[in-house]
Amino acid sequence: MKLRQLKDYEEERKPASISLIVQAVALEFRDQPEHVHELAAAIRSAVSVEPETFALLDANEEDAGFNEGRVLEQLHRRHERNRTAVRKKIAQVLAATGKLACEACGFDFQAMYGERGEGFAECHHIVPLSEAGERKTRLDELAIVCANCHRMIHRASPMWTVEEVRQHLTR
Repeated sequence: MKLRQLKDYEEERKPASISLIVQAVALEFRDQPEHVHELAAAIRSAVSVEPETFALLDANEEDAGFNEGRVLEQLHRRHERNRTAVRKKIAQVLAATGKLACEACGFDFQAMYGERGEGFAECHHIVPLSEAGERKTRLDELAIVCANCHRMIHRASPMWTVEEVRQHLTR
């Protein structure tokens, strides 16, 4: 995965979540492809495990469980979202339609989960903040979506539009 991130960074197809460390490594080794190949060869020669062994290691690891739950501190840059815009969009859609259905698939949290799902939905920025920068967002630039559709919209670059998700679902 790190090698793929380095390659994407080198080809200026920057992954959405590339760390500062990966960026620094990419910049340091950008003009040294031969050295990177030498390092990779040294790592390969130091690892004398056959590929089939990795499958066994993975199987044994599953039996032993996986380490999780350690508290980590991270520093991230993110684009500020205005919660008031989200609340107003939700209120606007509820007033107009009486429900909060995903604009892509039609899923309605309240219909599925009852009171627990009332007023719940995600709000997608049709104009990505990462591209638009600091600006005023109008309510018609927001879409009501369920969590699944929202994840699919943002899963790859270029992002799908809400309409593209809807079309995919109606195939």
